[in-house]
Amino acid sequence: MPVVQLIGQRLPATLYLSFAALLISILIALPLGIIAAVKRNTWSDFSGDGVCHPGISLPNFWTGILLALIFAVYLHWLPSIGYVSPMTDLGNSLQHLILPAITLGWSLSGTTTRLTRSTMLEELGKDYVRTARGKGLREDAVVLGHALRNALIPP
Repeated sequence: MPVVQLIGQRLPATLYLSFAALLISILIALPLGIIAAVKRNTWSDFSGDGVCHPGISLPNFWTGILLALIFAVYLHWLPSIGYVSPMTDLGNSLQHLILPAITLGWSLSGTTTRLTRSTMLEELGKDYVRTARGKGLREDAVVLGHALRNALIPP
């Protein structure tokens, strides 16, 4: 069988998992990074570190084994193996997607959280943020509308 045909068969499942992991990573990393930057050196900052450092440090295969052991073997909430196409059965497909997507998304979110925190801290110290606060803008408008928008621009 040609390699291109094998890749073509597996590519939809790979993209499905990749986009789900990216979505989970963004949903975890952006709020944690923003909160950690705004509340620097508080328990919120340190608890964000407690969430993202294991994601960076633990290998994906170990995280996957632990999640499968807890949620599939002990709790019987999710299936431990298999793939169901979302075109066939969306609900069953999402059940099979949760554990691998969380495993990959958590490891990616650790790095993204740290990057978001550091760029937000840099932006929050700039003159235009100080000017926006001096003009009387609400703190959430300053953080989300000004600092975050500029922090998300790639360097």
